[in-house]
Amino acid sequence: MSNYFFVPRLTVPAPDDPNWIKQGYGGYNHCILGSPLYAAGSVLSNCTGYAWGRWLELLGTTTCNLSTGNGGNWYAYNDGYARSTTTPQLGCIACWGGPNVDGHVAVIEEIYYDSGGNVDHCTVSQSGWEWTDTFRTRTIRPSDNWWIYNDVGTFQGFILLPVDFLPVPIIGRNKKVKVVIR
Repeated sequence: MSNYFFVPRLTVPAPDDPNWIKQGYGGYNHCILGSPLYAAGSVLSNCTGYAWGRWLELLGTTTCNLSTGNGGNWYAYNDGYARSTTTPQLGCIACWGGPNVDGHVAVIEEIYYDSGGNVDHCTVSQSGWEWTDTFRTRTIRPSDNWWIYNDVGTFQGFILLPVDFLPVPIIGRNKKVKVVIR
């Protein structure tokens, strides 16, 4: 059983956090520089740089074995991480892609269940190429085939985080966060 608590990231990372600064600029991230924030070595304004940084943050390490290519290539990348096409877990990476698109990746931060115990919807944290706000959260639903944006392709699946987390108790909010302990 894990001793780690999962804390959702629902706000933008600090601009000097090394998880979102490219290696060679004083950070740990291996993804391409984000646009338009590249001057300071930031990988924000880039969905892959954001997801890479979030996994570094969650794993508590300075490296991971995720792809550094376009988001549409992440799900098929042979990185040794488990995958699921149907079941999200806290911290996992949702992947979209397809022919003639760059794709997209986002991180599952909250999972909401219906009264039957099925996933109703999830909150994701994300960034995107040339986004001026560098960080967004969004709701995605299995009933919409995990749709997120029209121009990023179709849902491919989830890359599962190799850590088991316990949920942080949420007080005063009408939601339930469920984690399966392996």
